[in-house]
Amino acid sequence: MSDLNSNTPNDKKIEPAPWAQSPVMTAPEKHWWQDPKTLIPLVLLVVLLVLVVFWLPTLVSPPSQQKEEAIVTNSSESAAATAASGKSLESPWSEAQLAKQRREAQDILAKILDQQRALEAASVDRWEADGFAEAMATAAEGDNFYRDREFEQAKTNYNTSLQQFEALVAKKDLVFEEKRKAGLDALEQHDPVVSVENLDLALAIKPNDKDVEAALERANNLEQVLDLIKVSKQLQQQNEWEFALEKLNEAKTLDSQSSLVKDELNSLSLVLLDRDFAEKMSDGYTALDSNRYSSAITAFKAALKLKPNAADAKSALLQAQNNQTQSTLNRHLVSAQQSASGENWQDAIGAYDKALALDANLIDAKIGKIKAQARLKLDESMQALLSDPLRLSDNNVSQQARTVLADANAIPDAGPKLSGQISQLTQALAVAQTPITVRFQSDNETQVTLYRIGQLGNFEQHSMALKPGKYTVVGSRPGYRDVRKVFTVSPSNQSPIVRIQCEEKIASL
Repeated sequence: MSDLNSNTPNDKKIEPAPWAQSPVMTAPEKHWWQDPKTLIPLVLLVVLLVLVVFWLPTLVSPPSQQKEEAIVTNSSESAAATAASGKSLESPWSEAQLAKQRREAQDILAKILDQQRALEAASVDRWEADGFAEAMATAAEGDNFYRDREFEQAKTNYNTSLQQFEALVAKKDLVFEEKRKAGLDALEQHDPVVSVENLDLALAIKPNDKDVEAALERANNLEQVLDLIKVSKQLQQQNEWEFALEKLNEAKTLDSQSSLVKDELNSLSLVLLDRDFAEKMSDGYTALDSNRYSSAITAFKAALKLKPNAADAKSALLQAQNNQTQSTLNRHLVSAQQSASGENWQDAIGAYDKALALDANLIDAKIGKIKAQARLKLDESMQALLSDPLRLSDNNVSQQARTVLADANAIPDAGPKLSGQISQLTQALAVAQTPITVRFQSDNETQVTLYRIGQLGNFEQHSMALKPGKYTVVGSRPGYRDVRKVFTVSPSNQSPIVRIQCEEKIASL
């Protein structure tokens, strides 16, 4: 029993009984743990403390821990189920180990699924169906162990299955390369069936391979390409060259990389080249034989464009050019000679210049040009003298005319034009030296002067003989304005009259 002075909450103060009363029997005193009002709050406090310390941290545990606890919980539930069925429960440690093995098995299974998807995307059923089925069966066997909670054995099976899948993935590249190469080889050997079969499988393994995709398209067109080549050869045998070329171009459109099409096109191109070359050469020789040199040169140049190194075409072109040059030279020389014969010396010189432009060393052209130039100079001198015969009365001009006339008379076979000029100039010289009587009239007050002759003085009538030509006479008189008059003495006017006198008075200051 506690002390009376104790401060225990459950202690009660005992009051002494009144002495006058008879003694009463009291119940035995209760301890604090025996009082429900005290014990219940204390128990609740302890439970709350346990929850805070042990249960609350689990609510904020990391995801991996939550996953593990979930597995433990599942294991506990399984254990509970086992217990309910009458089996013994696993210990928490064993359950934790099973959960760990289960997670490891699931990790392996996730890798297996990745490999499975990759192989299915590569159409594994077309190139390794048995191996794929075996790997799937191994994984399925692992599932059986997994369902029986034999996770370690499930891991073993899953690992084996993963290795089988990985081996298939590694084999995928080898199979792809093998099929790709086989398809390309068959394509080059012009075997459409084998080529399509292998390239189609290679593209199934790697659907995004652009090179294989392009090769498969070529393989699919190969049979049609071969048919077009066959038709082209038949057309070539019938000399239907253009249609044959058209078929090969169709084949090239279907498969621009086909070596067979390229070879056939090259072969046909050579045939067409030889044909066109022969045609141009034939056209050139035909034109050459007909002296159509320009046409021949054009044809031979076209042949050389087809075959730039063809020696026969080069030789034929040179021959045509030489013949054309000689023909042109001859034409210019003939033209020059014709012009000279017609005494058209300027045209003759032009023709000789054209000939010399083709061959600067041509002697005939050089000599002909010199002669033509001399005759042209003589012709121009004769024309100048004859164009103004009155000038021949001048002694200097008359002497020049006689020199020119002598040069003209010295030329043998003068020709009609020069002979006529000689005759005209001879007659003009004779006329120019024959005086003609001119009568002058004045007023006997005017002083008359005849230029180049002298003063005639004052007179009313005066006559004198003058050679044909132009003359100037001047009259002067004191108090009158001078007068001047130009007159011509011409053989056509045998009695010219010239009146000269001053009539206009000068006003006095």
